Amino acid sequence: MPFARDYVRTFTGKSITTAQWKEHLYNYYKQNDPSKVEKLDSIDWNVRLACQGPYHISLTCFVRRHGSLARESRSQSSRSTTRLLQRQHTLSPNAGMSRAVAIRRR
Repeated sequence: MPFARDYVRTFTGKSITTAQWKEHLYNYYKQNDPSKVEKLDSIDWNVRLACQGPYHISLTCFVRRHGSLARESRSQSSRSTTRLLQRQHTLSPNAGMSRAVAIRRR
């Protein structure tokens, strides 16, 4: 992907703003493929960069929108761990005990 290569080459080790990224995007395509500039102009950047609409490119928006997936994953993991510990406890009377309590009983 030529744009990605150029982007990495240009900005490696630097922090940039969204405005700088957008300016670089336009400049790249003006120099390398002017027909794409018209497509870039057709993008509603305010919508895309403000985390609205079905498609967005902001990592912040992605995390905000998909944070519920992470919460659900953690919740499922917790439930699975609890069930596993409960099964171990029914198979072995000491399996559910903490290590410190099991050591004191010896």
